[in-house]
Amino acid sequence: RIVFIREQFLDPLVRGEARKALLEKSSVERELARRAAHPATNLIANGDCETMDGWIVEGKTKEGALDTTTVATGKASIRLVADGKAAVRCAFASELKTNATYRVSFFVRMEDVKPATYVDGVYAEIWDGHDWIYLPHQQDRALFGTRDWSHVSYEFRTSPRRTTDLKPFFHFLMRGVTGTAWFDGLRIDEVTKSDE
Repeated sequence: RIVFIREQFLDPLVRGEARKALLEKSSVERELARRAAHPATNLIANGDCETMDGWIVEGKTKEGALDTTTVATGKASIRLVADGKAAVRCAFASELKTNATYRVSFFVRMEDVKPATYVDGVYAEIWDGHDWIYLPHQQDRALFGTRDWSHVSYEFRTSPRRTTDLKPFFHFLMRGVTGTAWFDGLRIDEVTKSDE
């Protein structure tokens, strides 16, 4: 019975975790290669997270700082330790166009990120001058748990008009969670017809 349980249930779980770790590592390597082959204008001024210039830590965070020991690319990442809600915000280097499609791409690593409810977790959040855009779009797909560096990418479309003077900005948001997350290599660029 023990052999059967191990072969039928435990071995596939172990193989699944190993495969997941391999896929996460390869997603980072693939994205770094893509970025090297196709450099684009990054709409985030300090997306490489080499300094805290332009980044503002907000919310109930135990700690928000540069980390030079845990990085996906370059020399530093931004580490957030959340106790309920934490965010780090940065401004766009240039204006977002209205009614345009953009791609946000970044690397994330998480350690023991525990959500309080099924809609809580780690999100990317964008204020486009009219409305909030949460990524992932469906709240039940927020990131949580423990994972090594992995590449995350979403496409989003801005609102057709601006209704406020509050300029667009970007958040890494840890909502309703405890735990630690690292962010690195944030890149936002416009998706053109040649990219589609």
